[in-house]
Amino acid sequence: MSESNKLNTEEIVKQNSVSCPGISSKYWDDFPEDFVLYIETSYDIQKNQLIAHNLEEIQKIYAAHNLNFLYLPLLLQDGANVFGRIYPGAELNRTICPENITPVITASLFADLHVSKDMQGAMLLARSSQWNRRNKDFELTPLGGGVPIRELFQAHARMHAFYDLTKYCKTLSEGEPGEETDPEMRFDTEISKVVSEIDERIRFLKGKGLFRLLSDTIAPMLKSEPSRLRVTEDFRLFLPDYNNMEISLNPLPKVVCFLFLRHPEGIFIKNLSLYRHELTQIYRLLSHRDNLEDMNESIRKLTDPSDNSIYEKCSRIKRVFLQKMSDDLAQHYYVDGYPRQPKRILLSTGMISFPDALKNIKTVISREDYAVMNLAEIFKNMGIGEK
Repeated sequence: MSESNKLNTEEIVKQNSVSCPGISSKYWDDFPEDFVLYIETSYDIQKNQLIAHNLEEIQKIYAAHNLNFLYLPLLLQDGANVFGRIYPGAELNRTICPENITPVITASLFADLHVSKDMQGAMLLARSSQWNRRNKDFELTPLGGGVPIRELFQAHARMHAFYDLTKYCKTLSEGEPGEETDPEMRFDTEISKVVSEIDERIRFLKGKGLFRLLSDTIAPMLKSEPSRLRVTEDFRLFLPDYNNMEISLNPLPKVVCFLFLRHPEGIFIKNLSLYRHELTQIYRLLSHRDNLEDMNESIRKLTDPSDNSIYEKCSRIKRVFLQKMSDDLAQHYYVDGYPRQPKRILLSTGMISFPDALKNIKTVISREDYAVMNLAEIFKNMGIGEK
């Protein structure tokens, strides 16, 4: 296409486009500057078939200008899977399907942006094509207007080309960190390595600017709330408020989980040897092992901060919960804590039910004394009381 034809096409596209203020939009900050979203007021089977069959080529047209073309039906299933994990046990809006996801979200956007009801049909939504993108305007461009669809996509991409200067910024490496020897800091390092796949997908959707839009559509009025945790007489773990979801753990990670559930005041990793008797009693209940020598060796490793065992078991607990739900919920159930602070499980004791066999295990030191010991350790870490 000649330069004059390109300019002529761009002029037609510009004349057909409508600007709408986005400054009051609750979704404005969710959309990255490089997004282009296909929207429609009613399902257009021909245009959807055209986009679906040529999606890769359309995305390449926009990618050449550092833009990200988004097609909602493609993201619907991923969104449904994500929200099923964010709201375990809740009923999602199953009426949303590939044929109506785009019109439903378009209606939400138009209401949010106060778009005139005269705007009908299929169109593209993008940030304003003005050089000053801080003007907080969205731009609606109808598909059609006498311009062939391929030429329209190409012209639209050129007009909205995005230049991301951060790609050209240099960063200085801070070097490789040394191996951490402090048990509390080492715990923080090891546990932070466990990343949720579901949270990676949430970040992906947030990066596309669609997380809140999809959430408002697929999971309206739902709130993320932790479930109660129930330990059965045979020491299985269930979350009753999430359709009685079972959490499966091997004996040693389960021993660690039960220990921390029994100590809401928290435990310093460096002080785990003080809990050796309690851990042994829990392990005996769970394992029914006859070989006391093997069992004692497992507990010894578990209570030795220089050994990997405690970090591996806590990481395993975190990983199992993150396989079931987002971190917003999982964080109530795995062992965690601030640097140089006692590690604990956040779930309120009122939401935890134990069988008598676990309740009746005696502690060597009273819970009050453990709490005082933790407080003394916190003061020491803060430098309080030192001369």
